[in-house]
Amino acid sequence: MPNLTIKAYAKLNLSLEILGKREDGFHEIRSILQTIDLWDMVSFGISDSIKIACDIPGLDDQTNIAYKAVDRVKQLCQSELGINIRINKGIPIAGGLGGGSSDAAASLRAVNRLWKLGLSHKQLELVAGEIGSDVPFFLYGGTCLASGRGEQITRLPGINEQYIFLVSPEHQISRKTPLLYENINEEHYSSGNSVTETALRISENGTLREDTMVNTFEALAFDIFPGLVEYKNAMKQAGITKIHLSGTGPALFSIGTDWERMCGWKNFLQAKGIIARILKPVSNRSQN
Repeated sequence: MPNLTIKAYAKLNLSLEILGKREDGFHEIRSILQTIDLWDMVSFGISDSIKIACDIPGLDDQTNIAYKAVDRVKQLCQSELGINIRINKGIPIAGGLGGGSSDAAASLRAVNRLWKLGLSHKQLELVAGEIGSDVPFFLYGGTCLASGRGEQITRLPGINEQYIFLVSPEHQISRKTPLLYENINEEHYSSGNSVTETALRISENGTLREDTMVNTFEALAFDIFPGLVEYKNAMKQAGITKIHLSGTGPALFSIGTDWERMCGWKNFLQAKGIIARILKPVSNRSQN
């Protein structure tokens, strides 16, 4: 029987800029991250070793980032305890929605609690930053500004009531995120001002402005992901005028307040065999 079950929420990059290449080989980024009500359900039970299971084949071994997160804590704290991790996926895999990183953050929180380690949020953040650039954000959730290589997190007040229209195409590209970053060069770098303006507007009145919602990877993703242009064109045919890429993609989204209009978009796309979701933002206060 599980001792603890956590919803590991997905994220969107509301805006993302790459500022340049760092001396450590990573890229300096600036991004606004937002958790949304799409999640993996992750269950935990104390065991004598670290074991992981998942309802998606290939995600149930030591390469899973959630396993790596727990193993790192075990090493640092020299704990003799283990954990059984069971992941039921609800977040599309490798879609730019952060599912793996969210599972890892949930696992850090779970072992801290179940093993009674008493690690502070800052200590968990340090471990999370070692595991993956997106993992520290998921210890916060809600709306945040991410900087550095993504591990430096600043909380923002949150966005006003919005709906998120999400399309997440499947793909077969291995090493997707490294591939996208390998194709980034100096011509793609920007100042970070658009992300800063987005953050300021959110801080002032909780609203978003479409012209500051950018994503550096849009310059590459439509060439790298087969069929992504067709998905975007289908969304345009449905009547969607503002379409954004999340993270390295291929997830595409639009944000608005008109539920009925989004239902129309969804019906149009589903008639073409395209799965679409209408979601809402999740604040940090709403997360388990």
